[in-house]
Amino acid sequence: MDDPQELALAEAGQLRLQREAVAVDALIAQAVEALRPQTDAKGLAIRVELPADLPPVDADPGRVGQVLRNLLNNAIIHTPAGGTITLSARPDAGFVAVSVRDTGVGIPFQG
Repeated sequence: MDDPQELALAEAGQLRLQREAVAVDALIAQAVEALRPQTDAKGLAIRVELPADLPPVDADPGRVGQVLRNLLNNAIIHTPAGGTITLSARPDAGFVAVSVRDTGVGIPFQG
């Protein structure tokens, strides 16, 4: 979220969502294409790993797309030139788990 007002609404539990059946694979494809100029300019490879039978999810496509673009942008920033970013999704206990991985240094786990 780039807008401070949206962030304040989200933190207060007041952010309105426009939920609908959403194809996660389409949202991932849109995010990848939106940031293609940045990945190409940095010489990054993008891999998308999706099962053929990925179910739709009940979500706000605009917000999920925004989250995907933010995660992908972060991966672009922290992946060295020539690296790889992998986006994947899989069904998980009635939900769809989405992952963005890169070959950057990463964030140390603090458990």
